[in-house]
Amino acid sequence: MGLLTACLIVRDEADFLADCLASVRRLTDDIVVVDTGSRDRTPVIAREFGCRVYALPWQDDFSAARNNALSHARGDWALCLDADEQVRLLCSREELATFLMTTPSQALKTVIRSYVGSAANPAAVIRDARIALFRTDPAIRFRRRVHEDITESLARRYGQDLNVGGAPLEIEHFGYLDAVVQKRAKRQRNIRLLQLDVQENGSTPWSDYCLGTEWLGCERWSDAATLFERVVNFAPDAPFWELAAYSLAFCHLQLLQFDGCARVCELALERDGSDLARPFSTLRATAVWKSKRDLADLLGSVRDSTDLAREDYEACSQRYVELFRQLWPQIGADAQESGAPS
Repeated sequence: MGLLTACLIVRDEADFLADCLASVRRLTDDIVVVDTGSRDRTPVIAREFGCRVYALPWQDDFSAARNNALSHARGDWALCLDADEQVRLLCSREELATFLMTTPSQALKTVIRSYVGSAANPAAVIRDARIALFRTDPAIRFRRRVHEDITESLARRYGQDLNVGGAPLEIEHFGYLDAVVQKRAKRQRNIRLLQLDVQENGSTPWSDYCLGTEWLGCERWSDAATLFERVVNFAPDAPFWELAAYSLAFCHLQLLQFDGCARVCELALERDGSDLARPFSTLRATAVWKSKRDLADLLGSVRDSTDLAREDYEACSQRYVELFRQLWPQIGADAQESGAPS
């Protein structure tokens, strides 16, 4: 049995797969690729890199494909990836091996850097973290048709003994660039699968957050706000609460509901250890801007003429700072009283 198996699920990924596998080969030579119906050179590319390739008919269920890949893993650890991701190792391959052999953790989180917008610009990145590596075990399997989750299975397997550490690697994700999202009709697919999953299993804070994010990307602000509001009000301990709160505040702003935006930002800023304190502060400043009519006109013109990367929370906040500075000559002395950032 080897140390690490990389497990990928793919379909028509010829544009991305070679770069992904080249990055994975820096970590391990044991790579499982489960193909769910490619019509391009994806399986050929995988074999050229020495991967073990398996065919699986698509079942409208990402977890089913992930779990099939896990069933072929030979290593003590599994690394789960998509073809539109690339691994950046923060140490040598030998140091990674030593780390995996000595860590007391059963699962490891890694930073995910998802590029959004028209190009892979480091200034337009969503930073998140997810459990990407975990010890192989038949009892540990993914759940949910889309935005699949491994944490519930880990919690059932290890209970209070679950130890989640940090992995010495990062993952770059290119699948949310505008051209990729449009080509694959990702949002329509995800919405359909999320709604199907809710019908089968009922809604949860996680399904509310995921579906809200899809509606946000479709600019259906009211639909998204309803779901984010449920997370904010009823799931205060959820690890994704802060992102849900920021998304809710952003929806309120798009709907010109300034008081609602400010209220959510203040609620988030009252919590200790906020990772988004600066973006929340900027959004709150936007919401309490003294000349709200000017702001509303400005937001309307931006919405009509500019392709904003709405999913990129930090980049959006920075954009608002720029908009404030453009308004500065119009507002003049009122700016200091408005709470606008300098």
